[in-house]
Amino acid sequence: MKNQTVAMLSLSDMEIYRGNVKIKRLLLLMVATRLMESDWPHISKTTTEKKKLIWSFLLPPDQDHINGLAVVLEELDVSELWIHKAWEHNQGLAAKFKDGRITDNSISERLKNNLEAAFSLVKLAEEKGITVKEPFTDLTFDSVKVLGPTNHYYEELLPQFDGMPEAKSSEAALSDYGFFESLYKAAEKVIKKIFVNWGDDKIDDKDTTSAKNNSSVITQIIVDGKRLLFTGDAGITALDKAADQIDWCTSDAELRFMQIPHHGSKRNVGPSVLNRIIGEPVTKGTERGITVVASSAKEGEPKHLHKAVLNAFTHREAKTLATRGVIYATSQEHHNETGGLA
Repeated sequence: MKNQTVAMLSLSDMEIYRGNVKIKRLLLLMVATRLMESDWPHISKTTTEKKKLIWSFLLPPDQDHINGLAVVLEELDVSELWIHKAWEHNQGLAAKFKDGRITDNSISERLKNNLEAAFSLVKLAEEKGITVKEPFTDLTFDSVKVLGPTNHYYEELLPQFDGMPEAKSSEAALSDYGFFESLYKAAEKVIKKIFVNWGDDKIDDKDTTSAKNNSSVITQIIVDGKRLLFTGDAGITALDKAADQIDWCTSDAELRFMQIPHHGSKRNVGPSVLNRIIGEPVTKGTERGITVVASSAKEGEPKHLHKAVLNAFTHREAKTLATRGVIYATSQEHHNETGGLA
């Protein structure tokens, strides 16, 4: 099998990676962030030999992740679409909400409306005869494996999705992350720059990621003994569960590439889970051979890529890159010739 192309879409444009990624003889398209219809001319240039797509999957089901993907289903011969169908996970869900008038059927309809773009995409795929599978833990194709979420964890998250009715106390407490968000915003007004000593993390282990983002598909690809990890917008809890799957993996593959979740947001990673996935901070100059990439907008700073996140990966000697919409930017501690992040 010859070298293939892996495409990862950033917030405003597309970067193309070519290398020893052996996924049959077909193009593998990782829809990691947002796809717009205007991106299609760029995508079509990568499929000149044969317009064939093994599968495409979404993480998470937000409209900005789905925009334009319908044109992929229309223009390419898509074999499979991997996407969660939240509206089909409604059995017993009504009991999790305070309002006793709510039924499982009404929750299903609410989810269809709240996730209208995802629901419409599934309908389009079904109309075109494309196989639709839900990407839960252990779903595999060749060297591709879904690490998370599990079906059980996904259904735990559903009552906390945006636009859902008021949940009973335990779920309501879990979904109330707005307070933490306001704290971060207040801190950003005071802290203009982050000064850290080597090895000191300015992130914590509090998971304030939304339920919808924690439902992101986390996937690994193992090629020639190398592990590539794609995390979507997953938060600390979801990443920790994925780390369990990596620990239980019988492969001896070593991590060589990781997509930093949610464009490098400070809310999505913590020191403990990074220690599990990347390793603990090391002496400056130690080589780990790991590259991490944040798919970020051109004007994404200061949140995307957040400097505290950049530092956390850099102190673990991961070569840290940010797409910034069009080009890579890299940590000055690794490469300062690109005008990288401080």
